[in-house]
Amino acid sequence: MSGPACTLRGRNITNSKILYLWLLILFVANGWWCCYCCWNEERTALLQLKENIKYSIGNDYLSSWGANETSDCCQWEGIVCSNTTRRVIELSIAAKEISQEEQLSTLNGTYTDDILRNWLFNASLFVPFKNLKALLLPGHSLAGWVKNEGFEKLRRLRKLEVLDLSGNSFNRSIFESLSQLPSLKSLNLSQNQIGSGSDIGFGYNKPGPGSERLSGLDKLEILDLNYNYIEDENVLSALELNSSRTALKKLDLRNNRFQSFMPNEALGALRNIEYLLLDGNTLDENFLTSSRVMSSLKVLSVAQCNLNGTLPLQGLCDLKYLEELSLSRNSFIGTLPTCLGNLTYLRVIDLTQNQFTGNVASSPLSRLLSLEYLLIANNNFEIPISFASFGNHSKLKFVIADYNSVIVQTTAKSWIPKFQLEALSLFNCSQMPNFLHYQHHLRLLRLSRCNIGGDFPNWLLENNSILGEVYLDGNAFAGSLQLPFLPNLKALDISNNKIQGQLPPDIGSIFPNLVISKMSNNMLEGLLPSSFADMKNLECLDLSYNKLNGELAIGLAREGSKLYLLRLSNNKLKGEIFPVSGQFDMFANSSDLKALNLGDNNFNGSIPKWLGSSLEITTLLLKGNHLQGTIPTELCHASKLRIMDLSHNNLSGPIPHCIGNIMQLTGAIEAYPYGPRFYFPGFHTWGRDVVVHVEDSMTRSTIDFQVNYAWVGADFTTKHNTYSYEGRVVDSMAGIDLSNNQLSGEIPRELCSLTAIVAHNNLTGTTPQRASQFATFTESTYEGNPFLCGPPLHNNCMETKEILISPPEQDCCEDNHGFLEMESFYISFLVAYANVVLALVVVLFNIIKVEGEWASGKTITQVNYEKRKRAEDVGKMEKVVAALSIKEKAPFIVITAPTQVYAPPLRKEFIVQTAAAQGMTRSGRCYIPEELTDKKDS
Repeated sequence: MSGPACTLRGRNITNSKILYLWLLILFVANGWWCCYCCWNEERTALLQLKENIKYSIGNDYLSSWGANETSDCCQWEGIVCSNTTRRVIELSIAAKEISQEEQLSTLNGTYTDDILRNWLFNASLFVPFKNLKALLLPGHSLAGWVKNEGFEKLRRLRKLEVLDLSGNSFNRSIFESLSQLPSLKSLNLSQNQIGSGSDIGFGYNKPGPGSERLSGLDKLEILDLNYNYIEDENVLSALELNSSRTALKKLDLRNNRFQSFMPNEALGALRNIEYLLLDGNTLDENFLTSSRVMSSLKVLSVAQCNLNGTLPLQGLCDLKYLEELSLSRNSFIGTLPTCLGNLTYLRVIDLTQNQFTGNVASSPLSRLLSLEYLLIANNNFEIPISFASFGNHSKLKFVIADYNSVIVQTTAKSWIPKFQLEALSLFNCSQMPNFLHYQHHLRLLRLSRCNIGGDFPNWLLENNSILGEVYLDGNAFAGSLQLPFLPNLKALDISNNKIQGQLPPDIGSIFPNLVISKMSNNMLEGLLPSSFADMKNLECLDLSYNKLNGELAIGLAREGSKLYLLRLSNNKLKGEIFPVSGQFDMFANSSDLKALNLGDNNFNGSIPKWLGSSLEITTLLLKGNHLQGTIPTELCHASKLRIMDLSHNNLSGPIPHCIGNIMQLTGAIEAYPYGPRFYFPGFHTWGRDVVVHVEDSMTRSTIDFQVNYAWVGADFTTKHNTYSYEGRVVDSMAGIDLSNNQLSGEIPRELCSLTAIVAHNNLTGTTPQRASQFATFTESTYEGNPFLCGPPLHNNCMETKEILISPPEQDCCEDNHGFLEMESFYISFLVAYANVVLALVVVLFNIIKVEGEWASGKTITQVNYEKRKRAEDVGKMEKVVAALSIKEKAPFIVITAPTQVYAPPLRKEFIVQTAAAQGMTRSGRCYIPEELTDKKDS
């Protein structure tokens, strides 16, 4: 009995081994044996793909794709592997971002597109990834492919469902290759050249007969053709939208050039379409009426489509499943149709920048209880400040209603809202909305230009501990600041109020993540808190027009600072401007600084040389201080500088010639490529955010309120008046002001192309050639520079070669010219020309008259000075001297105060010598032509 038992047991053991062996083979076949690594053949294919992408800049592209055999390719950048098989299922290769500096320094100005086009698409490189579901190749500027290696070869990848070719240069001849990928469900061809049907002459991208049609693709659900400049509506026919696209749910045709686009003609068969985006095209005036053919629509966006008139009663209201609707940036007028209230699924409505009218309390908007986003800024709506008609909208999160008419209700009933807002933006509301007392989830609050009085609403900040942005500028808030701890706050604007008292000394720990801080035009006093330096993300700090005193916090200029705008002008700050300690030059290692405005304070010392090391600086305003020394030549290294005001200081020495070579001051101004806007989530839920253009906004924000932009501002003095400018207008301005200093030497010829004034200094020599901006300068432009000669001055450089007039003492309260506005060239030219002709006539007349009396031998003339106030008379006296040299028949004249001076008769030049602050009233034997003096002086 033991034998059979052993035999049976052995047979069981043998069967178990066979079973284990089969399981092992199965695991190996499916890759389960390698739970933490990728397949070797796919790893090798990825490295070959990296070698094929040839960039001319840098070696750090796809740096995680290493040749080390122990490196797991599933952990490489842009690679997604299956959790079970460890096969590559997603391959995302975004284009390398090439900075402008890299192009200029490494490529000598070669365009990025030309660099990236060194890489042609080669399908063979992707065929090894047999389980690939998503292939993303955005932004490579691809325009063609290797011969016989087009996209049709990808049909071997039977699981490929997502293909992203956005940001390339393909025209619609690519349709033939793409038509052979039947498994595709999502195709992104945005930002290509689909509007062009011809070969653009790069690689193999040539259309054949009948090849420009996107046929097949019966499974396609998402098609993105945004930004392709499609004008020809035949392209829509090539997409075969009317026949085989029954699966298509999302279509993006934004920012093309369609004219009179009609849905029943182009999209009539798309009964299942759910998302349709047509922004930036020109739609037929009956588009909304005809939109009812797309009865399954959930998202419709027709922003900026040249639509006008009133909203139709039919069509739009028939889209009963509509969840998101954007009609913004059109020219709609009138009240909203009542039937709009029947769209009970509507979550998002964007009506910004139209001319809609009516009271929102009685409009259909008040019946849309599913609303989450109410975006109605820039219209003519009437909005009751109580907002009681929306009290039952429990899902309401965002209300953006700037630039409408806010109605104050003096007898409004008290009520408690069911909603908890995340964002509220209102202008000109004149009083604090009462429902804000019940809000605790606000992340963005904007009550700008409302002129709301009373104490600063510290309670509002305390009640909303997750606030990300607060804009309470342009009100009449008074009292002091009792600021709560807000760790998420990115932007704070409380400028243009009446807030008093001192800033909290620990403000840096109260708002540790603050990016933008604007507190200008208040009555804040006391020391500038040094804890501002603890805000490691601070980019913009504006505390101008307050009463702050003390010295600058040195930590503001720490190495690695992100600060790009520092505006502390019109305070009572003193000391040196970030004094250098040891070898550390403060901002010298910061490339972010763009604007520094410390004007009209009590700073002393010299201009820091390290400012020239801030390569990004565009605006430098240091006027109205007590700065001494020379203008550092290091400023010439700031190649992007376009506005510089050093006026009303005690600077001395010559004007550096190299300043005239600064590129931005000569007009090559680089404007910012983007403007202010808010970004909100939820709209176009297939991967896009709702974009709400809010005029005059200071920031550009995302849903988590990562503020990354603020306006650079500047104060200009022109025609005796000071103006503050913010926004894009500053990008279009350039100028330099060196007036009211002790500068000496000649005006550098390099300044001839700059918009500068140089009044009230000790400049000598001839004035610059009357070209460019200098052609508009009048005599008053050079006032206070008695050593200058040449047009438009009346000092002839041939006669007046030595002038030793000391600068007249200036009244500290006297206004002086700052940045000159451009005057008409023709008017100034005619005036200057008439003055020159008149002066020549007068001189010739006197020469003829006294010619017979010249030999009388008189050689001495006495002229006494008495105190006068106006410095302009110095220039007039120079004319008087020239006339006296002829009238008194003397080879030269000595003018002194108050004693007589006798001079030898042999000199052929005349010297004008005055005591400081002496005036122009003359006594003695003087014969002065009436044309050259005031009647009271004759």
